[in-house]
Amino acid sequence: MKNTILIILACLLAFTACDNEVDELFEQSSQERINDAKIEYKDILTSSENGWVIEVIPGAENKGAYSAYVTFNDDGKVYLSTDFSPYDYEAEIDSSLYEINYTQGMTIAFTTFSQMNYFSNPNNSGGTGLGGDVELLVKEISDDKIVCEGKVNKGSFIFTKADTKSHIDALNEVLKVEEALIGKTYFSDYAFPVLQFEDGTKVSFIYDSYYRAVSTTEYKNTADGVEINKSILRVKFDKTGMSFIDSLEVDGNVVSRLDYNATDNSFKTPSDQSTAEFIISPLPPAEIAGVADAFINSKYGTISSYGKNFKAIMDPFSELYPLFAEIQFSRYYSYSGITFKFKPNDYPYAKLKDNEITKMSESEIKFEFDTYVDKYSNMFKYHIEDRLTTPEGQAIMDVLFSDSGFSLFSEDNVNFTLVKKDDPTIWFMMYMSESGL
Repeated sequence: MKNTILIILACLLAFTACDNEVDELFEQSSQERINDAKIEYKDILTSSENGWVIEVIPGAENKGAYSAYVTFNDDGKVYLSTDFSPYDYEAEIDSSLYEINYTQGMTIAFTTFSQMNYFSNPNNSGGTGLGGDVELLVKEISDDKIVCEGKVNKGSFIFTKADTKSHIDALNEVLKVEEALIGKTYFSDYAFPVLQFEDGTKVSFIYDSYYRAVSTTEYKNTADGVEINKSILRVKFDKTGMSFIDSLEVDGNVVSRLDYNATDNSFKTPSDQSTAEFIISPLPPAEIAGVADAFINSKYGTISSYGKNFKAIMDPFSELYPLFAEIQFSRYYSYSGITFKFKPNDYPYAKLKDNEITKMSESEIKFEFDTYVDKYSNMFKYHIEDRLTTPEGQAIMDVLFSDSGFSLFSEDNVNFTLVKKDDPTIWFMMYMSESGL
């Protein structure tokens, strides 16, 4: 026991001596140096005339870059505005308290709840957080730039001096660019968001504002068919366009940025890169052999979503006849048809000619009408023909049983996009089950 105590005392004396030796190298103690660093850091944070803009990349997989404008005051308050939330398209200012501390290094901490908590708030992510941090470990600091790392989730926080005091206006300019990209995608008449190159090459290009990332799909024709390569590319916005944190490379062509032109609402590569433009295409980005057979060999499918022009046809009908408004495809032993409610064996349907879907090509089909069938018609006060021969119902039938048929697109032979060939502004998606392939 006595030997153990002596060993512990010896260790304590060694650590004390070591600490004293370190302090002897400096004129000040370690605590005095920390206090001086706190003063220096605070002077830097509060000295920027226009405050700071922070590029934030949360420490969560596939999260792109966001912006926070902040102004640090001497009284320990920081005023901030961010574009963190994907659902807010008008910037707002709020405040937090902040502290400069030393814990495993010098840190800048936002100590009261504010917009800086968005990515660390479990309520915004189903209880897990989105890689956010409010305590930042300083890696580099100068009068013009501060580089930090999130202490818990290791996100990136790069401070640069803001070039304007109008933080709200600056953020709203950036948000307008993102909003334009979203609007171009979701308010278009067409179905396929793509990045189209000068030689006609198309890359599927789907923007996700929740992650601030783009999902891309490249299609390559090989001897064995179409090869599909998928990527998720993180992006960031500024007031003149969108940059890629992870560059997109297609056949040796590298795309790292799209410039936004508000006049023609376009997103195009700058002049020093391969010529490409983000468009919404009426036609699928690739023709995949066998997609028609896959659809035909499915036994059951339901329309899961549709474009706005088909929605404009559907809405008047569904308001008048809600019992008949849910459209599905069914292919059973005794019949094939377009049904108008769940449980196709119990509900009326528009029977297909010869109980078959007509294959027009490897990627094109059409439905040919035979007759209306009221299965168990005693269950209904109104029959299917009564509803579908009205002007509202006939408009739907003219789409579904168009003589021109549909172009088909699917990457998985489960989710199919059907585009009306003579009017590609009319399209819908069907989720199919029990594929025969």
